[in-house]
Amino acid sequence: MTINYFIQQITMAKYAIAICELHNTDLHGKTVDSSNDIENHYLASYILTPEEFYNNEWYDIIENMKNMYENSENNLTHSNIRNYKHIIENKEYFTPNIVDLTYLPGNECVASLKTNWLKRVQKEWRRVYNCRKEIENGRKTISAQKERQLTGKWPKHLRNWPMMKL
Repeated sequence: MTINYFIQQITMAKYAIAICELHNTDLHGKTVDSSNDIENHYLASYILTPEEFYNNEWYDIIENMKNMYENSENNLTHSNIRNYKHIIENKEYFTPNIVDLTYLPGNECVASLKTNWLKRVQKEWRRVYNCRKEIENGRKTISAQKERQLTGKWPKHLRNWPMMKL
């Protein structure tokens, strides 16, 4: 697969999987052609192909990025973010993310992280699933079966089947 074909596929897709990092002028630099608000964006540092993602080839990329941060000055600061050092030391900072790619006027490829929405859906579904399991187990009890047989309805605490709310 040629690089031009890959870039064309990325620009056509709505979402991509990328390894992102906050733009830091000390690390990434800034020129007169750079967009004015580049410091406020996540850079899509490396956009993964599906093959790279599924073959776990991104582990080496992340290790190289971590080494770059560790070898840079220990006093890394950011012009707009006060807790920048705390953010980059988080173990989940260097992970592949589902992103919406955008190109700024300075031709920088930036990303809007969408992975957090996926995590929210997973968390809500886990909650609903656990509630449903509890209701199913409650309906299996002899007392619940007996009430259903006598009244035609489940006990009040076992009537409502939980649904997802987002």
